[in-house]
Amino acid sequence: MKLSQNIFVWRNRFRLIVYPLVVLCIVLFRHAPRLYEAVWMMLLGGMLLAELLELGQSNSTTMWRAMKMARRERALFKAAAEGSQQAFYVCRVMCDDSNRVVDFRIVHANSAAAKLLGHSRSELVGTPVSALLPKASKMQIMGVWSRVAATGVAESIQIPVGLGGSEETTRTARVVALSNGVAVTILHGMNEEVTDKRVQDMHDFAQSIIQSAPISMIATDLNGTIVAMNSAAERLTLYRKRDLVGEHSLVLLHDPLELSTRAVQLSKHLEVPMEAGFQTLVANVRSGEPEEREWAYMRKDGTRASVNLTMTALRTADGKTTGYLAIAFDIAERKELVDSVVHMAHHDQLTGLPNRVLLLDRLAQAIERSKRFSQEMAVFTIDIDHFKRINDSLGHAAGNTLLTLIARQLISAVRRTDTVARIGGDEFVVMMPDFRSLDDAERCAALMLQKIAMPHIIGSREVLVTASIGYCLFPQSATTPEELLQKADIAMYEAKAAGRANSQAFSEEMARGAVEKLEIEEDLRGALENNEFRLHYQPQIRCATGEVIGMEGLLRWESPKRGNVPPAVFIPIAEESGLLVQIGEWVIRQACFDCKRAEALVGKPLSMAVNISPSQFNQQNLGAMIESALEKAGLSAERLEIEITEQLLMTNTPNILATLEKLRDIGVSVAIDDFGTGFSSLSYVMQYKVDRLKIDQSFIAQSTVDPGAASVVRTIIAMAHGLKIDVVAEGVETIDQLSLLLRKRCDVAQGFLFSKAVPLEQFANAVAEIESWVSTQQKMATRAVEAKSNRTLQAQLSTEGWQASMIAR
Repeated sequence: MKLSQNIFVWRNRFRLIVYPLVVLCIVLFRHAPRLYEAVWMMLLGGMLLAELLELGQSNSTTMWRAMKMARRERALFKAAAEGSQQAFYVCRVMCDDSNRVVDFRIVHANSAAAKLLGHSRSELVGTPVSALLPKASKMQIMGVWSRVAATGVAESIQIPVGLGGSEETTRTARVVALSNGVAVTILHGMNEEVTDKRVQDMHDFAQSIIQSAPISMIATDLNGTIVAMNSAAERLTLYRKRDLVGEHSLVLLHDPLELSTRAVQLSKHLEVPMEAGFQTLVANVRSGEPEEREWAYMRKDGTRASVNLTMTALRTADGKTTGYLAIAFDIAERKELVDSVVHMAHHDQLTGLPNRVLLLDRLAQAIERSKRFSQEMAVFTIDIDHFKRINDSLGHAAGNTLLTLIARQLISAVRRTDTVARIGGDEFVVMMPDFRSLDDAERCAALMLQKIAMPHIIGSREVLVTASIGYCLFPQSATTPEELLQKADIAMYEAKAAGRANSQAFSEEMARGAVEKLEIEEDLRGALENNEFRLHYQPQIRCATGEVIGMEGLLRWESPKRGNVPPAVFIPIAEESGLLVQIGEWVIRQACFDCKRAEALVGKPLSMAVNISPSQFNQQNLGAMIESALEKAGLSAERLEIEITEQLLMTNTPNILATLEKLRDIGVSVAIDDFGTGFSSLSYVMQYKVDRLKIDQSFIAQSTVDPGAASVVRTIIAMAHGLKIDVVAEGVETIDQLSLLLRKRCDVAQGFLFSKAVPLEQFANAVAEIESWVSTQQKMATRAVEAKSNRTLQAQLSTEGWQASMIAR
């Protein structure tokens, strides 16, 4: 009884193990055939042991239960076998009389095996395997199966399948030993079907990618005939597939001129003749590497599409070329962007004219052509006169408009083969190739001056400007682009020095002058540090009394290398180079100190007049610098007079008005120097509330010989007195000039008649000599009047003194 109970317990335990193994076998049969073999052997052993345990029970009831369990487990096995997509069948050993294996008989086959072998299951069951195998492979297969049945070691073998009318194929079979036969599983049948489907799916997917790709793809055969193209190619070329595929070569889409140009390049590179055609497109591809270039596709409607084209060879697995693939994408936007950037890099953004970079390139090309054909060439540099006034008075927008209008006028003045460029600010350059003579250059320069001088309408305002032009010729004056521009520039500055609104041809004398200016500029840079500048002072006399009331400081340069350099030589150079700001600051500081010293020498208060340049006047710190100079020198502000030019006031900028107000707040006087040489506008005099007007010496010099000059002098004095502004006459050299000024009641005079400009150390002597001269002149006039017994003049002398005596003379 105890033994029976133990058997019952173990039987139930085996069932708990076997049932899950059956389920696991079903899963593994579907997904892991190799692991399935091991589990299946365990299952069969478990089933056999369970049956033995059942047989261990002595009563018939337990035997019946064992049979029932075997049927149930058999049903589970069939379900697992039928549920698998793998072909599976079980074979029993067939032996001869000597117990030698001679064949195998199929005892079970699932539906997948029947389908694969090409027979129904009823036909397969009981059929010897040898009847299903071809003669060529029968002995080999039987040998492997017999070895597995005898040794129990599973093996794999290739067997033919599909003999029942289906197409014969070869599959890999896994053969596993059973107790009296073998179990065969066709391992790869399902996988290959799946693989084929996947290959087809991948092929379809690849085709969909190609068709939906945003870039053009066109396949050709070896001769260039189009065999396939995607939708992007249709959109790019405007051709439909039916228009091109099998009908035309890829050459149809290419510009014949581009193909010819490329063929010439390849002929030189490959050193073999190359005809323009499809071979031009694939010449480099044949070497094994793709070729990428920019081309133009010719669309169906005749328009051009700029494309980036990559040509590549289509090859089989063994490397044989079967055709070519042209992959292209539209680069019109990119090309437009590149062209825009290139244009910006080579053209002026305001006028659209070539800039310096493009000009130099064209000059270099023009020089080479001129050399080749023995031609001459002219280069003109044009600079707008006083352009800064336009910007300062009308604004930069008006200035830009004016530059654009002038650019158009210059273009209209030259030939279409000439180049008009803007190289900066208000400076233009005109290049004229194929020139004949210097006379032609002069006529062209005159025409350009005439065009520029025409009235320009800016808004509601009419603006008139002039220009200064310098020009030089190739090869007479220069042989390189840089040299041509440099020498034309030198000639242009000579035109400005000659009064502007004219043109000058370059000469070697100008070059020497330019070198001289450069050397002077270099010397000027060290002159201030080396204490080479000096101030000389010219006395100023009150016309009514003949008394010295002040002096004007005049800058002198005593160069160890050059000697005494005239101000007319070095001051313009200092102004152009920007050095005059530093020099001017030194002048103001030194003049303040010297004025204080001069007052001590002559024993009375004196005024000090100092000229400042426009660049210095525009310095933001001018007021603070003047206050500092006055404070350090101990000089009161009303003693200092700042002289500025009419041209400075003409700019009419807020900065000028603010600076003048700052100077008035400090207490410094302001005078307009060289009045009468500019526009002499009363509106500026009234607007800026200046303290003095200085009549230019050119009018004073002509006042006694030219009635017109005398009239100008009279008008300026009358106008200034009407505005309660003092008048200073400079450059007085004769008594007749002085008499005229005295008659017109001029306030102050200075000039060689009284004294030249002298160093501070000599100023006291100069004042003494002037006072002595004034006294002498007054005595001489008194004696002359007394000799004439003119009581009226005598009365006038007694009341007006010096002034009346000089008028009397």
